[in-house]
Amino acid sequence: MRAPAEIQLQPLERQRQWQWEEIPVLELQLSIPHCASDDRRIRRINRYYESFARSCEQYAHRFLFPAAAEAFAAALAENRCPDLWHFHAAFSTELLSETLWSLTIETEEMTGSTPYRCRYADTWELTSGYLLSLAELFPAEPLYRRRLKAHAGEALLARQAQGTALHENWKHRLVSTWNKENFYLSDEGLHWYYPMYALGGEALGIPTFFLPWNSEKNPKAPASLLDSALSADIK
Repeated sequence: MRAPAEIQLQPLERQRQWQWEEIPVLELQLSIPHCASDDRRIRRINRYYESFARSCEQYAHRFLFPAAAEAFAAALAENRCPDLWHFHAAFSTELLSETLWSLTIETEEMTGSTPYRCRYADTWELTSGYLLSLAELFPAEPLYRRRLKAHAGEALLARQAQGTALHENWKHRLVSTWNKENFYLSDEGLHWYYPMYALGGEALGIPTFFLPWNSEKNPKAPASLLDSALSADIK
């Protein structure tokens, strides 16, 4: 079997400001995964995140900057103190093993009101240099998504009983806003999540759910994908 690619992080840092009449109205700060290597698998991963960084800059320029300039001008016209808008993105490594690299990127938009946060997650199989799918963790369970949604529903009912406000139709949204790409791995187990505001208000944040490793009643993660310490069932 081919040796896994080695991860030597050299994060890609980018900062930029947009001005309206020579006054800053929007700032961009990015900290994006980037690795030092001549390995073609690592180059593929780097290109993936370079494209992500370009998408962030294009989004800020095309959509946030015109809105920020308009809000700034309106605030001045009304003798209000204008707000500096910002778009920030930063990544965190959640799991780095011999064969897997799982990470998240958190973005935040501050547009003069309630901040909006978004999470992106990727799990790389370092032998091939391609992304690992959620289905590969459940090779013997074709209906795994139903079980994950049911587990999330139980967790939400517990939070609701403790006073956390949820949308009236959160049970429908639990299905309609599901995204099989919204997951990551840690030493403890599997995490999956929903977009901010999908199931509840700001207090709920980004709803995240968790199933630990090591359970006899659930399917095994492929031993070829996980180190021996993680080659166990998902609870």
